[in-house]
Amino acid sequence: MRIDRYLPVLAVLAAFVIGAVAPAKANDAFGSKPIQLIVGFTPGGGSDTAARVIAPILAKELRATVIVDNKPGAAGIIASDFVAKAKPDGHTLLVASPGAFTIAPYLNKLPYDPVKDFTPVSQLTFYPNIMVAGAETGITSVSELIAKTKAAPGKYNFASTGVGATPHLAFAYFSMLTGIDLNHVPYKGNPQAVADVLGGRVEFYVADPAAVLPHIQTGKLRALALSTKDKSRLFPDIPSMTEAGVPKFDVPFWHGLMAPKGLPDDIVKKLLAALSVIGADREVNAAIEKAGMELRLSNPKDFAQMMDGERARWKYVIETNNIKAE
Repeated sequence: MRIDRYLPVLAVLAAFVIGAVAPAKANDAFGSKPIQLIVGFTPGGGSDTAARVIAPILAKELRATVIVDNKPGAAGIIASDFVAKAKPDGHTLLVASPGAFTIAPYLNKLPYDPVKDFTPVSQLTFYPNIMVAGAETGITSVSELIAKTKAAPGKYNFASTGVGATPHLAFAYFSMLTGIDLNHVPYKGNPQAVADVLGGRVEFYVADPAAVLPHIQTGKLRALALSTKDKSRLFPDIPSMTEAGVPKFDVPFWHGLMAPKGLPDDIVKKLLAALSVIGADREVNAAIEKAGMELRLSNPKDFAQMMDGERARWKYVIETNNIKAE
């Protein structure tokens, strides 16, 4: 499997970053004030990559300066709160991700309402995470994972990036669907979690492709399945969960464009028109795919319904497993 096909190409992204911060001539329709594209994580991650890839075309189509502004902290909650309290004039937008909108509401007391305080505009990206096992386990498939863990309840461990993080909830959900019993071992981030799976201290992990693909290539980690029910053209050699025998398990990761509550319909239409141009741009699609993601645009209604479905699922998983925030 060629890993460089999926990881970001710095030269390509650099060109997009330059375009994202370059001034653009404004028009009367959108106003002269710069557009802030808020990202809730540090530079270099998936949210940041998505923002910097789409920013130049947004700037061109809206004829406005678009500035990517990183406001990391609290798994995206700080950035989300900032946007929730902004003026709904289209000049403050959020590149949203699942944690702050579909998981955190059932783990934390939030300073915003993830439904009532925002205007969904469109989904932006979609990608599966990858379920892996350490090579020392000898496990090479989901069916083997289920069989071995059922034969030894409580013996095996899975890593996560923290209580309530997507990897934690994904394995909690997987365990509910398959009837297995695993121990949860939380870490502070991907590097520590991957290191312990590589070292044999923890057996399993569900992770962002960029975190595990290099180790899959070397054979130090075994790719068991994608975290989605459907195949991905980006990872043709890795089975879907349907192919792995657990078709009800479907946990994709995504990014979306959100605005403060009350964004006028005419501005929503302008943003959607600009996004439609992005969707047809081959270079943008190529840059997104180099980062291991697919561009997947939608309308506001479908985006909102997708998040509603995720909220219902994660609420059920969190309450059933009595998961509490740290």
